[in-house]
Amino acid sequence: MIEDRVNSGETDAIDMATQVCQSRGIDSTLVLPGDIPLIRAWELEKILQSAPEEGSVLVPAADGRGTNAAWRRPAGLFPLRFGNDSFKPHLAAAQAAQKPCVVLSLPGIALDIDRPSDLRQLAAAPGETRSQRLVRQWDASDLALAAND
Repeated sequence: MIEDRVNSGETDAIDMATQVCQSRGIDSTLVLPGDIPLIRAWELEKILQSAPEEGSVLVPAADGRGTNAAWRRPAGLFPLRFGNDSFKPHLAAAQAAQKPCVVLSLPGIALDIDRPSDLRQLAAAPGETRSQRLVRQWDASDLALAAND
């Protein structure tokens, strides 16, 4: 466990964790957000199989704006900066590192829950994950209101 006493945000927490990994001799990192309920094991395997010896793998969010997975070797190859519209800056940073960068489209990782309308997509997506079953139990009129966010 890595204790974050400052709690200054996702990007700072990832920077701190990357530094800890580097100090422990870990040569690569994979950063995933906690709001991707449809992630599948095969998608993680695909990232690792696609990973270059040195370089990065990026998986954009479904809207193409965010970054829902970032694998780097070496671990601190380029800084990660999360927030709105992170994918293009991450791609530019990866390319500036002058190492191979693989961009993958992975449907389970692509769907993140940022807005209430994303819950509608989760409910409508094929599958029977626990998250999907929960969202499908909710009042559909509440999800309909989310369509306008």
